[in-house]
Amino acid sequence: MTFNSNRQTPIGVYNDNPSLDKPYIQLICNPYEHSSSVNTRITIDVMQKDLSRDDMVEVFEGFMKAMGYSFKETESLRIEEDI
Repeated sequence: MTFNSNRQTPIGVYNDNPSLDKPYIQLICNPYEHSSSVNTRITIDVMQKDLSRDDMVEVFEGFMKAMGYSFKETESLRIEEDI
């Protein structure tokens, strides 16, 4: 598939929503400045503006996993109500 150089839209596919041309939210983890670390930057772009809180928590959890944090099968990020 061929992409336009300035967009993430494949050539021949019309994007009728210009707001999706740039990320609404960017989560970025820059490389740790130490000689023993791998020189890798992790970036997650959230393009939609109307994600639910649960969807955003899922994005945050995926970002943490990409950074190297692990979760047990019984663990997850969530919003908890104080009672």
